[in-house]
Amino acid sequence: APAAQSGSGGGSSTSSYYSAHVQNISDINRYTGYTISGSSTHNANYPAEYAFTNVDLGTDSVWLSANSKYSSGSYTGSESTNGYNGEWIQINFGKKVKVHNYSITAQRLSNYHYRAPGGYKMFGSNDGSSWTEVHVGSAALSDYSGDYNKTNYNTLSTPSTYQYFRLVVNSTAGSTTLTSIVYLAFFGTFEEPDLIKGAISANVVHKRMTERTLIDIGD
Repeated sequence: APAAQSGSGGGSSTSSYYSAHVQNISDINRYTGYTISGSSTHNANYPAEYAFTNVDLGTDSVWLSANSKYSSGSYTGSESTNGYNGEWIQINFGKKVKVHNYSITAQRLSNYHYRAPGGYKMFGSNDGSSWTEVHVGSAALSDYSGDYNKTNYNTLSTPSTYQYFRLVVNSTAGSTTLTSIVYLAFFGTFEEPDLIKGAISANVVHKRMTERTLIDIGD
């Protein structure tokens, strides 16, 4: 479902539409205006933005943290979020959204997802500096097994409404010196209908879906 156009109005019907439709709200190929950042990157070829692009750009379309941040899968760096250590990747939606669940797709490399997040936490914030823990996750290599990129799904016990969401990776599922993510997706609702400028309004979608169409089927 599209986000409503800024200034398009819509009132209560628009608000009820967005509060009722849980969807992927973080894909930057569908929406614009988000700010993506990470605590580090391996080099310029693996930016944090790649983790929010659900497009096959080849084997290099992945966010890689800086090297030598993990030892045998355990974090050895100095980054800390609310007292929890680990390299992080975050999205600033620009305005508040309500997240119900999120998914992490790990990078396939020689059929082993050894760079995938093993121990991690999700945090939310409304100012980008004060963080609240919203979910604790853990995964083993088997959760990312398979012969291609596999997705690990996480559900928040209570949906959380914030402007910023940050994934902090404290350990990797295998023995490696860095972590990587092919695709990080947030599923939820747009709490403020004018979140994304340039998209058509929810009212227009509703009108088109409910208009009656007469079809002449002949004899």
